[in-house]
Amino acid sequence: QYVFEFGRRRCPWTMLTDAFVALTVTSILSVFDIERARDDDGNEVIPELKFDDGLRSHALPFKCCIVPRSEAAAALVLQKAE
Repeated sequence: QYVFEFGRRRCPWTMLTDAFVALTVTSILSVFDIERARDDDGNEVIPELKFDDGLRSHALPFKCCIVPRSEAAAALVLQKAE
C-alpha cells in the first residue's frame, strides 16, 4: 500500500488497480503453466532466490518455462496477438 500513499493524497484508483492486477494474474495462470527451467539434460533447474536491495525489495530475474496449458490456449493467445 506504500505505492498509493496515505491520507488525503491517497490514489482514488487504488481498488481498481488492485482488481486489474488480480485479473491479469488469474488470466495468465488460467492459460499458461509456469514450470522450472530445464538444463540440457532435461533436469529441472531449481532457481536460486535472490533479492535486490532498496526501499522496496524485488526478486531478481530467474529462468523459467512458460507453456500453454493446451492447444486451445495456444490458439487463443495467438488469436489475441493478431
